[in-house]
Amino acid sequence: MIESKIDWNSLALTALAQYNVSADQLVFLGHSENVRFRVDTQNNQNFAKSGEYDQQALFLLRIHYPIAEFRDRIWQ
Repeated sequence: MIESKIDWNSLALTALAQYNVSADQLVFLGHSENVRFRVDTQNNQNFAKSGEYDQQALFLLRIHYPIAEFRDRIWQ
């Protein structure tokens, strides 16, 4: 298998910035059909307009990038 030279953390942070989301923590979860990250952020930092939602918000970020050797064995 050819190793990927993609900086997945930087790509994930760039994608989140396009949606005005600042990640307090970005946790790599794995790579199969998608590269997956758990995104931890403060709800009031990015989304809430009042102090009502001051709890931490968690998201899943998926970046589609299939592993070449598995393309024929799993659905697209």
